Amino acid sequence: MNKEHVVGIAVRLVAIFLGIYTFRHVSSLLPYAAAPSPNYISFSFLFLLAAFPILAAILLWLFPLAVAAKIIPNIKSKETPAAVDVGGIEVVAFSVMGLWVLTSAIPDIFYWVTFVYRIKSVNIGSTELTPENIGYIVSTIVELVIGFWLLFGSRGLLGIIRSARYAGA
Repeated sequence: MNKEHVVGIAVRLVAIFLGIYTFRHVSSLLPYAAAPSPNYISFSFLFLLAAFPILAAILLWLFPLAVAAKIIPNIKSKETPAAVDVGGIEVVAFSVMGLWVLTSAIPDIFYWVTFVYRIKSVNIGSTELTPENIGYIVSTIVELVIGFWLLFGSRGLLGIIRSARYAGA
């Protein structure tokens, strides 16, 4: 099994996780679809909110090797499987970890967009975000940055880890 197949399996696992995670978040918003006017969220908005992550999960499931070829640099699909070295495993591991972090951060972004939209559209009481909510929004943005860095900058991160490993030698 080569690096591309290992990442392809991991991409499919991430697709399953993303689908379950999205359904969990959307199901927590369903009571608002039946709520009275100030807290009402339309079913069409919930559908649109869930459509993008579910579509991403379906695409990840259907095209895991294409995603793996984009994630891992210099992979040729038609090559015969070669032995995977430690550096290759590290690149694959960081790329998959970045994909994993993004699968939790992207649905959280949709949640916070909905949350802020609802706060700004309802004219009841204070429309200010609490410090706790601002902290959660900032942490979600940091998760996105870290996820993209791990996914697309895995070789740079690998260089930092290797230099730290051999710094004292």
